[in-house]
Amino acid sequence: MKGKGVPKVGLIVNPIAGIGGAKALKGSDGQLADRAICLGAKPSAVRRAATALQSLRGRFVESGAEPPEILTCFGTMGQTSLLISEYGNWHAVYSHESSKSAALDTEIAAGCIESLGAEMIIFAGGDGTLRDVQKGLRLDTPVLGIPCGVKMYSGVFIERPEILGAAFQEYVESGYATYSRAMLDYEAQDTPSGMRSFGQVRTPSVRSLQNSKEVIEEEEDYRGEIADYFVERMETSKHYIFGTGSTVKEIVRRLGKVTNFLGVDIFRGRTLLKEDATDSDINALFEKTAPEDIYIVVTPLGGNGFIFGRGNQQITSGALRKIPRENVIIVSPPGKLRSIDAVRTDTGDEELDRKFGGIVEVIKGYNIRALVKSNPEV
Repeated sequence: MKGKGVPKVGLIVNPIAGIGGAKALKGSDGQLADRAICLGAKPSAVRRAATALQSLRGRFVESGAEPPEILTCFGTMGQTSLLISEYGNWHAVYSHESSKSAALDTEIAAGCIESLGAEMIIFAGGDGTLRDVQKGLRLDTPVLGIPCGVKMYSGVFIERPEILGAAFQEYVESGYATYSRAMLDYEAQDTPSGMRSFGQVRTPSVRSLQNSKEVIEEEEDYRGEIADYFVERMETSKHYIFGTGSTVKEIVRRLGKVTNFLGVDIFRGRTLLKEDATDSDINALFEKTAPEDIYIVVTPLGGNGFIFGRGNQQITSGALRKIPRENVIIVSPPGKLRSIDAVRTDTGDEELDRKFGGIVEVIKGYNIRALVKSNPEV
C-alpha cells in the first residue's frame, strides 16, 4: 500500500478464538478448544469478523471508492465471514487440510498471503493468534487485530469490530503510517502477573487501537489500600463476583485466598464459594439470588480500560443485563487510571454497552474515588 490503486490486505480468522473464555479456560488453543466445546461453549469469532468486514465494506460504499482486495483462507478461516458480510472483492488462496484449523494453519496462511502481495494482515483472534500470524510473516508486514480472543493484551487490536472501516480509512488517510507495539501474551509460569513480552510488532498508526497492557509495579501500595478498604466494607449476606487482574486479586488475597490471575471467583461475604468460576456457575448464581444482592468487582485493563469483553469473559451478557449498574464496582490504582482515557466494555451488544456508559465511579485508594468516562464511543 505504498502507492496507488486498490489496497491488498490479508484476512485470517481463528474460528475458535475466544471460545474458552466463558468456560474459565485460559485460552482456546488445542485441547482447550475441544474442552470448551464439550462444556457447551459457542464460537463467536466468525460472526465478529463478519461484523468488522461489514463495517469495512460500508465505509467504502459510502465514499464511492473500491474496497480493499482481500486475500483469505477457505472455510471458517476467512471465506465464511466474507460471505456473511457480503464483501465483494476477495479471493481465497489457502486451504487447511484437516476439518479443524490449527495454529500451524494460521502461521502457514500468513506466510502464503504475504507472499502473494498482501501489504497488511487483518486477523480475528487474540494474543495467541497474533503470535501465530507473526511467526508466518517474513517481512515487516503490519498487522491489525479484530478482538475475538480470551487474551488481548497486545496493542494491535481495534476497540471493537464495528469500527474496522473507520480504522482502515484513518490508516489510508495517514499515508499508511505504522508504528511498533508490544506483542504480549499470558504465560503464568513466567512472571508473577503471568504477562510476557514476545517482542515488537508493526501495526497501523490509528487512534482506535487499544494500547498494550501496562504493568505498573509501583502501584502495590495503592492496591493494598484498595483491598483493605473494600474488605472492611464487605457484607456477609451479599455475593461478590471477583474478576480478573492484579488489583482485584489483591482483594481476594486479603480474604486469604490466592487464585488464578485470569480466573473469576465467587464469594458469599468473605467465604469462597467457587474458585475459577465458569459462565454456568455465574448464571446459576443469578438464577437463585436476587441481582441486587450480587456485586461484580472488576479492574480496567491497564493501557486500554476494558472491564468486560477483554478478560472477564466468564461474566456473560446475560449476567450483565441482570446486574444493577450500581452493583458493578470498579477498582484501580491511580497510575492505571492515568494510562487510560476511559473505562470500556465490549459485550457484543451495543444496548448493553450503553448501560455502562456515561460516568462511573472508581475506587482508587482507601476511601478515595475518581469519576471516569465510560464507553464514550457508544
